[in-house]
Amino acid sequence: MKKQYADSTQYVQKEALFRFFSGEASLDERMEIKEWVERSEENLREFNAQRKLFDMINFIQEEENAKHIKATPAKRIQIRNLIKIAAAVILTFLVTQIYHQYTAHDEMIPALCSVYAPAGQRTQVTLPDGTTVWLNACTTLKYPTSFASSGLRRVTLNGEAYFEVTHQAKNPFIVETDKCDIEVLGTHFNVEAYPHTTKFETCLMEGSVKVTSKGKEPDSVILKPHEKVSLEKGRLKVSTVTDYNAYLWKEGIISIRNQSFSDIMQTFEKYFATRILVKNQNVLKYSYTGKFRQTDGIDYALRILQNDLHFTFHYDMEQQTITIE
Repeated sequence: MKKQYADSTQYVQKEALFRFFSGEASLDERMEIKEWVERSEENLREFNAQRKLFDMINFIQEEENAKHIKATPAKRIQIRNLIKIAAAVILTFLVTQIYHQYTAHDEMIPALCSVYAPAGQRTQVTLPDGTTVWLNACTTLKYPTSFASSGLRRVTLNGEAYFEVTHQAKNPFIVETDKCDIEVLGTHFNVEAYPHTTKFETCLMEGSVKVTSKGKEPDSVILKPHEKVSLEKGRLKVSTVTDYNAYLWKEGIISIRNQSFSDIMQTFEKYFATRILVKNQNVLKYSYTGKFRQTDGIDYALRILQNDLHFTFHYDMEQQTITIE
């Protein structure tokens, strides 16, 4: 008889998750956990939280084993011991924050919602008009609680998101970023515009969008499906999309294409919510191409890289930092 996984993970379910992470889960357990994760965003967030906790515990255990058993490979920590350690570790995640904007005529102005996907997480939002938005890690989306029956539908994005916009011919949909604005009627597209970088990119999958840059000399382009636009030296540059792997983040897949080791570590910091300090300068000259599933955790990702590169790593729980040596 199949075990039913509730929406909140209990003791037995946490034990099953740890067996899943350690590769000891049965086929039935793996299938049940996969179905549970796909059932809701809340379950996905819980899965990611437990994955990070499992990685932290393994890092700590390996550090202890390295201190006491130098000549013998570290044994895998028992699942029940992991549960005991887990009980002493608290993980906190800021998932959403909601605030109201008050003015002299606040009763006529819709409240604003602000949804934040923290590092290591991604989330899905349905806007008042039915538009669906997937937020990548370290991304904030602000939107009104209701759109006017006529006029612009305007949202603000800091980070990366994938939009499936509900078609309303008389109500254009505007995505505002700190670098460019994107205007659409109804379409599917990806926007990357993190405020701490100079990179801006919009990729169009379906429909049509108009992208307008900001600054002293605004520039505008209209994209067709399978085109993308980037901002280079203040000008918009259009090119044809030949590789869609970069947009698999929506499915929880991290795609790396000929990236430097330093850039890969920055990517891992975003997706795994962990600070990474690189002390081994020799690895910085290498680049890598490959894919990682976010749910596999950073420990697995780093060990995959170790197959091609010579480095070691350890986790400092107090500082929540991984050091590459």
